[in-house]
Amino acid sequence: MDGKQSKAHVMIYRASTFMQSSDIGLSQGGLILFALLTGGDYDKVSSVFYSLTKIRSHAPSQGVDKIGQVTAHALARSYLGDELHSALQNRQNVSLHNFLPGWRQRINFELQTNS
Repeated sequence: MDGKQSKAHVMIYRASTFMQSSDIGLSQGGLILFALLTGGDYDKVSSVFYSLTKIRSHAPSQGVDKIGQVTAHALARSYLGDELHSALQNRQNVSLHNFLPGWRQRINFELQTNS
């Protein structure tokens, strides 16, 4: 090859890189929340996120309205991603329909207060 990346070129990142980096500092739940908030090429996942949370987005692959990477990163570094991840993992014990309204309130509170 002449130094050009192929169309099939991918970057591989390890979860430990995200957790250990002081610049990134994302847990597994934080990384998932960041991906859901900012969007990507996983339309079905984003559609499920919207149907569960009712947090509106332009289109499933574009993330949540008016949430850019900086805001998504700040939310993802908080406890909110881990809280959502835990609720999804324990959904037999935790009713998501009971959990999500309070979680949405905590997201809104965080956005309003930047606490």
